[in-house]
Amino acid sequence: MDGLALWLIGFLFIGISIYAHWFKRRGELTDQQGGSLPNPPNGSTSLVQPDPGYLRSSWRWYQRLALLVIGAGLGGFAFCFILTGYLSPPKRPVLPDAALGYTYFFKIKSHGVYGTYFEYLAMTYGPLTTWGVTLVGGIFSASLKINRSSRAYPLQIFAGAVISMALYYVIWRMCLYVARS
Repeated sequence: MDGLALWLIGFLFIGISIYAHWFKRRGELTDQQGGSLPNPPNGSTSLVQPDPGYLRSSWRWYQRLALLVIGAGLGGFAFCFILTGYLSPPKRPVLPDAALGYTYFFKIKSHGVYGTYFEYLAMTYGPLTTWGVTLVGGIFSASLKINRSSRAYPLQIFAGAVISMALYYVIWRMCLYVARS
């Protein structure tokens, strides 16, 4: 397994732990709100708690899609940022190498490297495109008036980020495989 896969797995576990901690803290805050529960009829006691509205989301599919688009944009930007670290001259040939699939020249920071066409697109247009996708998703989510106080709100964005990062990783590895065969 290469280093980028470890970065992606680490990102996944960090995100899950942050969300789990936030979920736990959110539950503690709502338990402290207090309030009295209505008494059941006939003087019997009920162990069933009423379902608070903040636990479930009543979003439509297009509202969920808007949040997944925001997450996909953020995940794509993170993937491009992490991929930059793996495109350095010590790890890449100085001249184009068709046997390895490194045929496209592009500049990163202060140096130029050869890579695959996917890497070229990811480094040249990736950051700007992913921020644009995030902005468009944010505009749509604001126009749809999505309930941001729901527990599912950050989870939907995080799910979009993880799905997109995994998808970009698979596409990147497939492009390397096809270029080398």
